[in-house]
Amino acid sequence: FFEAKTGLPPVEIEVVTIEGMTPHEFDPNLAFIQSVPDEAFFFTEEKVEIGIDQITAEEAAILMASVEEWNSSHGFYPAEEKSNTDSPGSELTGNIGYTWFKLSKKPEADESIVLNFSFEKGDKSISLMRSYRFDFDENNWDVPAFAVFKLDPKLSKTTTASFTGLSGNIRFAWSMVFAVIAVVFVGFHIYHRFALPRPPDDKSNRSGDGSFFKEFLITFAEFFRKKNIGVILLFLVIYRLGESQLVKLASPFLLDSREADGLGLTTGDLGLIYGTIGIIALSLGGILGGIAASRKGLKYWLWWMVAAMNLPNLVYVFLSYVMPSSLWIVGASVAVEQFGYGFGFTAYMLYMIYVSEGKHKTAHFALTTGFMALGMMIPGMVSGWLQELIGYQHFFIWVMICTIPSFVVIPFLKVDPGFGKKETQLK
Repeated sequence: FFEAKTGLPPVEIEVVTIEGMTPHEFDPNLAFIQSVPDEAFFFTEEKVEIGIDQITAEEAAILMASVEEWNSSHGFYPAEEKSNTDSPGSELTGNIGYTWFKLSKKPEADESIVLNFSFEKGDKSISLMRSYRFDFDENNWDVPAFAVFKLDPKLSKTTTASFTGLSGNIRFAWSMVFAVIAVVFVGFHIYHRFALPRPPDDKSNRSGDGSFFKEFLITFAEFFRKKNIGVILLFLVIYRLGESQLVKLASPFLLDSREADGLGLTTGDLGLIYGTIGIIALSLGGILGGIAASRKGLKYWLWWMVAAMNLPNLVYVFLSYVMPSSLWIVGASVAVEQFGYGFGFTAYMLYMIYVSEGKHKTAHFALTTGFMALGMMIPGMVSGWLQELIGYQHFFIWVMICTIPSFVVIPFLKVDPGFGKKETQLK
């Protein structure tokens, strides 16, 4: 907002994909327009059309190299060092297109007008080939600068995306953003200073004669002296054993081509499924889990929540074998898995709170979150390697096998039947 209000009028370009092929040869002469001495703004195209038919990687590289050479030779940004990579071959890739920008008026001497061009909204299957920051001055204002768009190779439908160029005072804009954030957090501080409850047991447990390091060791040791600490740690580490591996490969599976046994979704489709449908389902599952636990307690819902956390992972076994092309089926499957995860994670969080009760509850809760992270990190480290060995279908079956230990450990957990109930917490 601040950047848009402090510079030239924003540049807005809509990129639309169409059926068939569109020309992708670079022609800088298309953008030569007469200047307008009395007013400063950017000339550009309002709409760019790109065909969804694929082109070869070599053709894409040639156009990109031509644009980079033009922009750098005219001083719009420095030339990048060329890497010694193999030349692109004849394999197919997503089509590309380009647009241009040209100033209408010569800047003042020693004046530089910077245009930052970036993705605004729409289908993320349409993206920029690089991050564009054009520097216009008195030497290059009368020639156009170019930006290149690329399509996801898996894109097979017409869609659209919007891109915006801003030329305002970036330093002022960021200064104002941080100033607003600072004011907001000061307001939060004042509000919480008076609104947060102050329970009687919320006080320092540090003894007057002990050093900080000694207190730390005592707090750390007391956590591992808890009754049934072995079962507690085992539960914290293996509760998400299957999920910790699934989450690393879910997106690659959805994005990989069907030749690689994936579903071949575009990045835009993935954003819709995970960024919208998945988030909504996850939130609903978490909210419902909290409501359920507040009514009958953690112990009553523990088995149900373990099942909700693990059994919906079966949808990925289904997807890997059936390979549906319908976005509705894929979206519904991911929604089921995410809803179950949100509902099942409630038990995990409540159990972490339950085992942290005591003199050092804050420090002990921090330790439980550390073991929670450990339970996600270690299995996730080998998930990619394992998938490459056995493929997606067998990998998702392996994920289901990894859910068994979390069911096995549940009978050994000792949980107060009243813990988690709303009326218990209010006493």
